[in-house]
Amino acid sequence: MGLENKPITRIKIVLLFLGYFILFAFAQSIGIMSRRFIGNNEQIKNAFSEIIRTPLTILSFIWLTRWSLQSPLINNRQHWTITLFWAFIGSLLPAICDVYYITFHAVHYQIKPLAEVNYIKIFALIMWAIGAGVTEEYLFRGYLFKLLKQRTNTLTAILIPAFIWTTLHLLFLKEHTVENIIPLLFTGMILGIMFSMVYITTGNIWNAILVHVFIDMYRVISWELTSFYVVSNNVLLTGGGMHSSASLPANISYIIVIIALYINIKRVKILI
Repeated sequence: MGLENKPITRIKIVLLFLGYFILFAFAQSIGIMSRRFIGNNEQIKNAFSEIIRTPLTILSFIWLTRWSLQSPLINNRQHWTITLFWAFIGSLLPAICDVYYITFHAVHYQIKPLAEVNYIKIFALIMWAIGAGVTEEYLFRGYLFKLLKQRTNTLTAILIPAFIWTTLHLLFLKEHTVENIIPLLFTGMILGIMFSMVYITTGNIWNAILVHVFIDMYRVISWELTSFYVVSNNVLLTGGGMHSSASLPANISYIIVIIALYINIKRVKILI
């Protein structure tokens, strides 16, 4: 019997929430502890930590769900071209933002010489992007969304995980100023809504994962291969501590995707 057909109490929702977060933290701790067995290179340590953490997180989530809810996160099998499409969308969104800046605003943009590129660091950052995208989408847009949707409604199931996910990212800000916090909170909510809409529209959590992963991968790779920043003191253009990924042009592109997905849901009458 799937999650949609199982009665679920509030206390069970709370306990499963706690269970997922404990497993998430446990896998993170194992990943961190594994670093001590890998030499002295910080980038290799980071990459190895993600290689350990990501599958451990997914397997533990699957175990908890099968034990308690017996509910899959992939409702629809899809053609490989659909998978490529969402990977493309994830890469396209930050690329469009960069093209906008280069075309219409003053930016500092310089491609680094190949001799200065740290390929080990790029590999570590790619593993981080994959690990973050997979584990976060499984938790927030996958299991927590399904739990809340069973007890409440779709809007609540979208907004609460998005809010929790966004506020947790405050921990990673280097400086907790208004100029950094507000863009992060706004962009985090918009991205959380967009990832959920991708999942709802396609019925496959991996599409939300791909969009998340490729947005992060584009950013970390471009930051390592180029020297790029917007020449402005306007936080709407710079995005504060999250840089251009939290800027007004970036958020406009995310909102356009949300609107397009919502129109598609209404057009094909997807039950939400």
